[in-house]
Amino acid sequence: MTLDRAQSVAIKTPRLFIRPVTEGDLADIYAIHSVEEVNRHIPYQTWKTMEDAKAWLAMIRERQLKQEAGQFVISNNNGVIGTIIIFNYHTESGCLEIGYVLAQSVWRQGYMKEALDAFIPRIVELLALSEIKATVESENQSSGGLLISLGFTLESKRVEADGTEVRLFRKTTT
Repeated sequence: MTLDRAQSVAIKTPRLFIRPVTEGDLADIYAIHSVEEVNRHIPYQTWKTMEDAKAWLAMIRERQLKQEAGQFVISNNNGVIGTIIIFNYHTESGCLEIGYVLAQSVWRQGYMKEALDAFIPRIVELLALSEIKATVESENQSSGGLLISLGFTLESKRVEADGTEVRLFRKTTT
């Protein structure tokens, strides 16, 4: 099984629509990643120009072709408000990692919980997953709390090469 199976996911929730990223989403995604605070806890630099967004999409497309990642957008009636990425998929163990970003203007409104509550079961089903992992900077208490509310458990902590302390969360799906 490959990540190709996930590339056609389209999920509707009461307030959101989740689907694969397209080039037409770049302006909205640029608006999200051009905010310093949004990028504080993720491995991206704050985007300064649309060229940064185009380079990101090219990198995502390359990772998709190599079956290394799947990238999705979360939208509401106002446009794209966030993204979800799945990566490090191991077919043998049925494990992958997940990451997510939400526009600062919609933080603390339950959007990411709503999105992941719908997205995770669909990906588990499509890819026959036995577990999902997420790595979160220890300072990012909101993200850690979200994962706990979704049934993830804190597995471990470690310090990255740059000195950042991160927490590894795991959700068993079988």
